[in-house]
Amino acid sequence: PTAVLGIKRELGKICKNAVGKTELDQTKQYLVGTYELDLQKCISRANQYALNELYGLGVAEVRAYPAKIMKVTAEDVLQVAQKYIDLDRHVLSIVGP
Repeated sequence: PTAVLGIKRELGKICKNAVGKTELDQTKQYLVGTYELDLQKCISRANQYALNELYGLGVAEVRAYPAKIMKVTAEDVLQVAQKYIDLDRHVLSIVGP
């Protein structure tokens, strides 16, 4: 119950307030960095190319993705959170031993 309340509290925050510049910049750097590291593996590159083709994005999306991530703004995050996160309508699933 404590963890669930904490998650709801954090989701509520992200729906009401724009994320801070430092937090957003660190997150974007992390996403791009882990993406680039993962692409060093042939299987990951093949997977990305296949998924991009499947979703109609094309193979060029592999190179375009990092730049798109770096363009995300705090306002973008807020708008998406407000569109997709509704704490009054959610499904809670707790997995335990």
